[in-house]
Amino acid sequence: MSRMTQQQYNQAVNLMSHLILTKPQVVIALLQKHGEVFTSAPNRQQLIDGVLEALKEGSPTFQNDLEAVINVHIQKKGKEMLALEKGNDAYVEEEDAFFGSLAKIAIGGVAKLISKRKKRGNRGGSSSSRSSGRSSAAAVAAANARARAQQATLRRDMQRKMREQQAQQRRREDQLRAEMRRQSERQQRENEMKIAKINEDNRKKNRKVMTAGGIGVGLLVLVGIGMMMNKKPAPTMPMPYTMQPQLQPSMMPVPQ
Repeated sequence: MSRMTQQQYNQAVNLMSHLILTKPQVVIALLQKHGEVFTSAPNRQQLIDGVLEALKEGSPTFQNDLEAVINVHIQKKGKEMLALEKGNDAYVEEEDAFFGSLAKIAIGGVAKLISKRKKRGNRGGSSSSRSSGRSSAAAVAAANARARAQQATLRRDMQRKMREQQAQQRRREDQLRAEMRRQSERQQRENEMKIAKINEDNRKKNRKVMTAGGIGVGLLVLVGIGMMMNKKPAPTMPMPYTMQPQLQPSMMPVPQ
């Protein structure tokens, strides 16, 4: 990493990997804009290769466009990226600017790291010039070999980083689902407790009403019985006495 720091390299890997992982359509559109042709939907590995190949060609236009896309991505996904990077939700707004400034340096450093070296033309015809030309060609070949090796390393690092980001993203999603499930269960328990309390209050109220009604009926019965016991019977009127007529002797029948 002679031309960029380890931090810049790691940040470039992080930024490009997260962009390809979460916004593949944006990367596809960017590559197509710069002449890449896809006959079918590319996978993530193909997108990684496409971005690295475009950077290797050393096109400043592509590099600027990639930096612009990453800056927009940072503004929208900076918090998520930082959380994935740190493994928590720690985040401050000022880190957006830090990411943005670092992105330009990091992408530029990666482009220089893997870009192809071109041979310089040999304008002299002397033996010393030819010897210098051969030395220059050998140096360019060695530099290109190093660049290819760096590109292969960068590809592996991006693949590894993308797997880590996917795993971290799944863990965050699992944690979010677990938290939502706990909240739902807690809310359900609270609702059940409220319903149980309402039902218990209603049962107590009904028991009070029934108890009061039973007492009222009992009092009415007792009052009724008391009234019946205390009620005097109506006096009975004596039947008038009538004299029976007595038979006279002359009126008595004569036995035959």
